Amino acid sequence: MLVQAFVVGVETSLIEMGNRVGAIGVWTDRVKLAWSIVLAVLLAIVFAWIENTDKLHRLLRAFGITHQTSFSSEWFGALSQAKGYVVLHLTGERRLYGWPEEWPNTSDRGHFVMAEAEWLVDDRRIALANVERILIRAQDVEMVELMKVMEAADSTAAERPDGRS
Repeated sequence: MLVQAFVVGVETSLIEMGNRVGAIGVWTDRVKLAWSIVLAVLLAIVFAWIENTDKLHRLLRAFGITHQTSFSSEWFGALSQAKGYVVLHLTGERRLYGWPEEWPNTSDRGHFVMAEAEWLVDDRRIALANVERILIRAQDVEMVELMKVMEAADSTAAERPDGRS
């Protein structure tokens, strides 16, 4: 329905523009189909962005319409809004510190992909020599600590030691 409404708007706008500056073509069923595809893709991208950034739900929460987020779970919402390193508390009282590159949607399935990982033993960090990334099963994670971002005086974004943010 939205795509069709936008197509009508595009058609009307292009015809009006054609009347003022000169027509560049004829509005045919093929043109209508092409615009439908372009607008459907653009709308899908916009809706995906809205869903994955919680923008719409944040606005709805501000007006008291809902208390929900757009995230699939509290787990995913907290991790997707985190801007720094995490500590994964694993079964068997093991702890892993690192940068989460990917994380599961829920706590009962999937894996964390951790970069720059180090085991935390007492007060020491033990680097994982020659390990670029490590995958940790979500089922093995009992708790996740989201570390505070240590911002540089001239930067507002969390930046990893390797320069990537």
